[in-house]
Amino acid sequence: MTQGVTSRVLQDVIVRVTWILEACSAELNDLDAKLGDGDMGTTLATISRALRPEMESLPDDIGECLSRVVRVIGRTSGSSLSAVVMTGFHRAARATRGETSIPWAELAELISLAVNAMQERGGAKLGDKSVLDGLAAIANALAEEADPNAFAAVAVEAVTRAIAGYRDKPSRIGRARLAPQQGIGQDDPGMVALKRIIEAIRSMDESLAVNFQRQVSADNVSP
Repeated sequence: MTQGVTSRVLQDVIVRVTWILEACSAELNDLDAKLGDGDMGTTLATISRALRPEMESLPDDIGECLSRVVRVIGRTSGSSLSAVVMTGFHRAARATRGETSIPWAELAELISLAVNAMQERGGAKLGDKSVLDGLAAIANALAEEADPNAFAAVAVEAVTRAIAGYRDKPSRIGRARLAPQQGIGQDDPGMVALKRIIEAIRSMDESLAVNFQRQVSADNVSP
């Protein structure tokens, strides 16, 4: 594993995530239809298709990489979800401007900075049953985990617990805030989208581990 998040790591992760978000767009639309406009999956798929070609050549500067994501989202979608996501990426971009690597130990703090900015911009707060609650759960879990190799698995567990923990709570953002009790018993589509993203990252880690083990085995049997 690298010593931290580099532009190459970002490139690989973002491309993988865009494919996953396209693949699960129908699932996210169905979930969103129970609480909102029913277009979250379509919105994220549209952004994903716009992002992929922009990831072909990224600068070494992490902040500039994240700023590029902000620009793509801004010119691709005008939804309220997109505005909130852009705010998180913009805050992270400011914090990493000029950096060529984000140490794994600083990742939790960076996520927390993004969550705080998203709360200020979107009006939602922790406990409202939104993607912010999933992100905060991940940040807290990563802050307690010393082994970067376990980050993806820990993050999946954290967001899974958050989804389950909020399932029987009312939804208090977007259209759902008009009838919050209707959200009881429903999974928040933003948190589910976040889970799919983290699952995609974990599958990348598992593939790298398998390839490494294969290489080690091949080296051991080489004459």
